[in-house]
Formats: sequence, C-alpha cells, structure tokens
Amino acid sequence: MTSFLYSVTVMLLDTRLSVLFLVGLVLYSVFVVKDNDWENFRTVAEVKGDYGTLVVRNHKEKEFSILQCEDSVLGGIWLGHTFPHPIFHAFYIESAIVGLEKEFSGRIEIMQIGLGVGSVTNILLSHNWKNEILIESVEIDPLIYELATKYFQLPRDPRLKMATEDGRAFVKKSESKKFDFVIHDVFTAGIGTKHLMTLEAIKDVKRVLVDDGVLVFTFVGAQAPSLNRGSQAIMCTLSEIFNFCRFFPESQFSPESRVLSVIAFCSDKPLVFSKNTRDYQCVSEAHAEIIGNFQKWEWQFSNSTCTNNHVMTDEHNTLDELQLPVQQHLWKQIKRSLQS
Repeated sequence: MTSFLYSVTVMLLDTRLSVLFLVGLVLYSVFVVKDNDWENFRTVAEVKGDYGTLVVRNHKEKEFSILQCEDSVLGGIWLGHTFPHPIFHAFYIESAIVGLEKEFSGRIEIMQIGLGVGSVTNILLSHNWKNEILIESVEIDPLIYELATKYFQLPRDPRLKMATEDGRAFVKKSESKKFDFVIHDVFTAGIGTKHLMTLEAIKDVKRVLVDDGVLVFTFVGAQAPSLNRGSQAIMCTLSEIFNFCRFFPESQFSPESRVLSVIAFCSDKPLVFSKNTRDYQCVSEAHAEIIGNFQKWEWQFSNSTCTNNHVMTDEHNTLDELQLPVQQHLWKQIKRSLQS
C-alpha cells in the first residue's frame, strides 16, 4: 500500500509517468481492499450510511484524504491547499465541458448524477463562466454530501442544489426541466449500477437535455478483446441514442494498464473541444497536463461494429456479467501496484 501511494505522489510531481497515472485513476473506479491495506491510514470519520459504511481516511505520511464506501473509494483530495485538488485525474477530463465550443443564451444548467466528494463540482464552481450556472446534483445517500462538505472542501454554494434519491428516479422527476449538461458518474466497473445504463435510462437523460446538450458519462473500460465486451455494450448503447459520441480514456491503454476509466461525451451536435489550455482555467499543473493531452488519447470507436445484442435494455441487461472480467482484471492490476 505504501509503495502504491508513494507512486501516486510521484506521479503528481511528474505526470509523464503514465503508468502511475493510470493506476491512480483505476483506484478511483473500483478499489477492493482488505483491512490491513489501510494500516498506513488514519480513520478520521466513520458513519453507517444507507448503502454501506462510509469512512474518511487520511494517509499518515502523504497529505491526502479519501472517502471509502465498503469496497469502493468515492474520491479523494490533496490536503493543505486552498483549492481541493483531486487525487484522481478523471475528474479533470469530466470538467472539460468548459472547453466545448458551445453557445449559451441564459443560465447554464448542469445535472450531476453521483456527487462523490465533489471534485468535478468544485472545478465547475470555480470556473469563471460567461453565464450564471446552476448545478443540480443527486446522491443516493445524504451522508455523502455531509462528508464532502465537512472533509473535502465542497462549499455550501447557492449554485449547488442537492437531492437524495436514486439517479434514475431523479431524472424522471426532472423531465419538465432542460439541462445543458448531464454529468453521469456512478460507474464502478459496471457492477451494481446497471439499471442506470440501459437504453431506456439514457433516453430519459437525453429528454432532459437541451437540443445541443451534452451527456458526460464515466465508465471503466478496456480495449483488449478478452475484456472489452462490457465496454462495447456501453459504447454501443450510448451511440444508439446520440448522433455523436467521443470517448476519452484517462490515459493511453498499455499492456501494464489494460483497464482504465473512460469518459464519454455524447450529444446530437458535433463535439469540438478547444485546444487552448487557457480556456479551461486549470486549477493546477496536473490539471493543465491532463487537459493538454486528453484529446490525444481519444478512443476511435465506430458504431458500425454494434448490433442489437450489444445494446443494453431494461429487459436485456447483462452488464454485470460482461463487466465481471474487467472487475477481476482491475483488482489484479491494483494488487500488482500494491505489491510493487
């Protein structure tokens, strides 16, 4: 554990170390650990939530904090900074919506499904938008928001409205509203959240978007044929609903890092990102490094490979089964990093 966390620290000092970068973001997606793996952490808070025990942990030597819920890590930040820099860089790519070439006529409305510790929320709230913004965020457990504000520097900002319920139910209740962006980040290798990933569920999301609205969807993906059936199902389902989808892994796939977080941007209008890093108002050197490179890492996916069998529906949804090899490989990948 110590060597892994040290590696993440070094990675932030030199983001060219792509393998370490990938391992750090894999931790964000799914992190299954044993009790003795936490020996280098100090428990700051522990509460029983509606869906598991929530634990805030600070590393005893490295200056960062994480929020754990059972077998997953929901997010983490570096301590000792005015701005809560995320330790997981996937959030920087999610926030790249600020660099999209898009016009706004009034207030910018953002729906967020899955708050976590509020990393992407903080980045978006700190951005100097040309228009007023409002973020409506939903979390299934109210304690997550309370912990995010108390330990992870998420502000109680009037531009952030919180709701507590299942994400799909929240979308249904919001059908009378229209959003410029929906940020969908509840994915833990596809296990346990598959009801949020079906054709019907994503169509409901599309209904609450404006005509040129954008869905930002994060999932755990793989390109290797032995691992990519779940990824293909997800990408085909999204491509079935939207005219344009672009997929950006957290870094380049490699033999050492075959499983990565992938951030999808989908819309019925073409998606063009600024190539000027200044447009993103980056909050750190690491942020600028990721923004300067993420478009080079784009996964060139063609929906010509999709069939009806690839599309997940409420009636036909085998995502848990398809993503199981990804989850297993992910754990092996993390375990190797723990032992290095």
